[in-house]
This record gives sequence, C-alpha cells and structure tokens, in this order.
Amino acid sequence: MLEPHYPQKVLSFDYRGFDIKITIDETDDEITYAAWIGYDYGWAMATPAAKSRSEAIQKAKQWTDTKLG
Repeated sequence: MLEPHYPQKVLSFDYRGFDIKITIDETDDEITYAAWIGYDYGWAMATPAAKSRSEAIQKAKQWTDTKLG
C-alpha cells in the first residue's frame, strides 16, 4: 500500500485580508514551492510549482492583488 504524500507548510501569513500558506514539496531531488490562498469561500492555489519561496510569495501576492482589483 502506498503512503500518502503531504507537502510541508513552510510559511503562513496574512496579506490584504487573505491567509497565504507557502508549502514545500520534495520529490525526485527537486524542490518546489506552492502558494495557497485562503479566503471566505475556501482555498485556491495561486501557484502550483514555483522554484523558490520568494517566487511563490510574489505570485501569491499578485493573485491576491488581481482578485482585489
């Protein structure tokens, strides 16, 4: 039976009223970061596979800024 794979939370912060969580995933000697955005109706993934934590944060903030107009 396969073991489930769960990404690890690296960073969590609020930005303009949204809850942003950055996760890290290590597979096959590759590290990727994902940005999750929490808001009133659930969660959205701002970026599924950034190469760095700073890139994931930047894309999460861009996603939030776009939603707020």
